[in-house]
Amino acid sequence: MVKKILAIIMALSLLVVPYTVFADTSSEHTHDFSGNAISFGLDVDGISVQFTETSCIESSCTYVKYDADFLVFHFSYVSDTHLSPDEVSKKFWEWRLKQLGKDSSLDKMDTTNAGTNIPAAGGRNPKGYSVDGKAYVDSNGKSLLWAEPFGLTGSFGLSTEGSFSKDAPGYLHAGASGSGASFPSLSDDVSSANRAAPVYYFTAPVSGLYYIGVDGSPYDLGSFNSFYNNTWNRTDYEFTYTDTFHRSISLNKGESAYLTFNYNVTYCSGNAYKYFLNNIPIFIEPFGDSGVTNQNNITINNNTWNGNIYVDNSNNLTYIYPQYTTVNEKNETVTNISNTPIIYNNETYQYYTYDQTTKNYYYITYPNQPTPPPTATPSPSPAPTETPSPSPSPAPVEPILPANRFRIIPNMTGNNFTDSHGTWSAFGSSEYSSLYTYFRAFTVDSSYWWTSSQSKKSGSYDREMPCWLAIEIPDPENYYIDGYVLKGAGSGIYFDDWQFQYSDDSSTWTDLDSVSDGGLKDQKEHDFNVAVHKAHKYYRWYFTKAPVSWPGLGTANLYGYNSKDVVTPTPSPSPAPDPGKPGGSSGSSWWDKLLSKIGDAIIDGLLGAVSAVLKLIFKLFSTILSWIIWAVSRVFDLLPFLPPGLGGLLVGGVVVCFVIGIIKFIRG
Repeated sequence: MVKKILAIIMALSLLVVPYTVFADTSSEHTHDFSGNAISFGLDVDGISVQFTETSCIESSCTYVKYDADFLVFHFSYVSDTHLSPDEVSKKFWEWRLKQLGKDSSLDKMDTTNAGTNIPAAGGRNPKGYSVDGKAYVDSNGKSLLWAEPFGLTGSFGLSTEGSFSKDAPGYLHAGASGSGASFPSLSDDVSSANRAAPVYYFTAPVSGLYYIGVDGSPYDLGSFNSFYNNTWNRTDYEFTYTDTFHRSISLNKGESAYLTFNYNVTYCSGNAYKYFLNNIPIFIEPFGDSGVTNQNNITINNNTWNGNIYVDNSNNLTYIYPQYTTVNEKNETVTNISNTPIIYNNETYQYYTYDQTTKNYYYITYPNQPTPPPTATPSPSPAPTETPSPSPSPAPVEPILPANRFRIIPNMTGNNFTDSHGTWSAFGSSEYSSLYTYFRAFTVDSSYWWTSSQSKKSGSYDREMPCWLAIEIPDPENYYIDGYVLKGAGSGIYFDDWQFQYSDDSSTWTDLDSVSDGGLKDQKEHDFNVAVHKAHKYYRWYFTKAPVSWPGLGTANLYGYNSKDVVTPTPSPSPAPDPGKPGGSSGSSWWDKLLSKIGDAIIDGLLGAVSAVLKLIFKLFSTILSWIIWAVSRVFDLLPFLPPGLGGLLVGGVVVCFVIGIIKFIRG
């Protein structure tokens, strides 16, 4: 018995050992896919996707890794065996459905001409992107611009690289890239003739602090090639910073500045040269509310996105740096965040992104996605037709306002102040000085106020009168207005009489309110109400009288509501005119209506009676005629020897005679 048991154990061991010896040892080591890669292309969604295939360099390992870049995502899949292109395509498609959704489709964006998202005719980059898919909000939520190169300068006095200036720094040679361009020198200053410093020029889109530093490191500006010793010698423009605000400048919206990088270049003087400069990021710390908010996830048109998501309320764009998954060398699912965004345009209801491989922009569309609003075209003039009667006008209704109104003008820190709504602009007839300028009336700081310039009266401190102060609203469509508030600047510094006015073009003004002795002498805020209305672009206070020689305004603001919180009821149509009266009069009395109904009833009764009599007469005549025809027929039954045709002839004659008799009876 023991021998039998040992024989069974040995047999089983012989079955197990081969599998142990030849078992895959891949789980016992970390795969190394650093060997030579094989490339092949597959068409996915009309995009040529380039795949790389690398095998684990361990000779006994059968694992293979497949990689590809697709839109903003990176695909990575590890297989325990070699896959055919069709099998790779299937795995990729399953992964693609998880990233974008099973019902999504892609369409290449036409950037040859102006489109829905293209900012200008001939432009290449849709709204939210700079050159080559570079976004204006990065993956960390920082606002930035991509400055374009201006050219080179050889006269650069500062010894530190990266310097801002509102004036051109030295002798500039314009042109973003020079191919074989030859100058005797890049400078009019011999001491700095060996400098070829890159220069960038930009205009501030918002008021704020503009800076370069660690957020953009390493800065790859491009390259400079100087021809000497019978060859081209290349110098790369590269800078790396360890501090965030390496160089900065404060700019108001619309102001321009240069940025120059100090760089020594060997033998640039007197030699032919060529160069190419890249666009570079300049970061922005906006003054006030930047309008960019951060969200971890967002749902748009039933599509839920996770990742680094930023909503820029100033331009209605949502930057989505999506979260996606890949498989690592250990066949584990790994979560990543894209370095390139998908942008959702809330005005055109469109998703679009940039593909780094094909260098093209693509729309991403989904079923039931809202259709972009069509471009307005003038309607053709209708053909002349008969003018119909006018429809009754709806009865006017008042909008239903929320419980609380608020002051819509923000706390301004300059005559042009930018927040998430846009740029608010304060202006007027004149100002006394930069300290007593227009925005002082729209700030909570009571140290200064607005007052107009000195009048032309010689030796007098009187202010200009009349004078006016105005505000420009960047987004009037988002407000309803129903009042304003004013406060004098201090004891004896106030206005007495004024008109409160609005305008849509800042030239033609219409009165909304007229005030005499407004009571501002008590140095308190006073509220004034006007009829509620959809906001206009411009408002102003036109002052015509002041009881003191130096009047001023310490506080001014508008009261209003957000349009989205205001309910406008559907107007009820006026009663339709009564068509029974000539001219559509609706003034018929109850007596007229009663007589009309009685008359209708009488006419209906008479017509019914006449109809009944006629039916009775017709029935009587029909009965008599039928009886006569029957009687004649019976005579022929008693006399069968008469010819057959004679019977029909006699019946017809009898009918004719009967009809003639009736006609004679009626005629009398």
